[in-house]
Amino acid sequence: MENKGYCQVMTTCGGSGTYETSLAQSYAIAGNCSSNSSCLPGGYTALFHPSEPNYIALVGGSNFVVTDDGNCCYEIDQPNLIDRLQEHGLMWSAYAEGATDSGICSFMPLAKRTTSGS
Repeated sequence: MENKGYCQVMTTCGGSGTYETSLAQSYAIAGNCSSNSSCLPGGYTALFHPSEPNYIALVGGSNFVVTDDGNCCYEIDQPNLIDRLQEHGLMWSAYAEGATDSGICSFMPLAKRTTSGS
């Protein structure tokens, strides 16, 4: 549902995302939206367009000056959410539908690095 407006996804206002709507109704949705343009503050919305800087910011807390999808295989050596999970011994996985392999331009984790103790 990437690059779709709220009402293109949520069935409560005409969208086709039945599974996504059921998740939102069962658990929660960030913010309070009733249309594509009525999301109240506190909800998640894109910080940048196109999408790659948003994924970097979601995991790293910053877009680290990445502003487009034009460059692939970013190597950003900055603390991020994955580091915090690993520091506390928590397991994590990345899911990249359509990616053919880790480490190629269609899929590259936030940073190619090792964490001490890993």
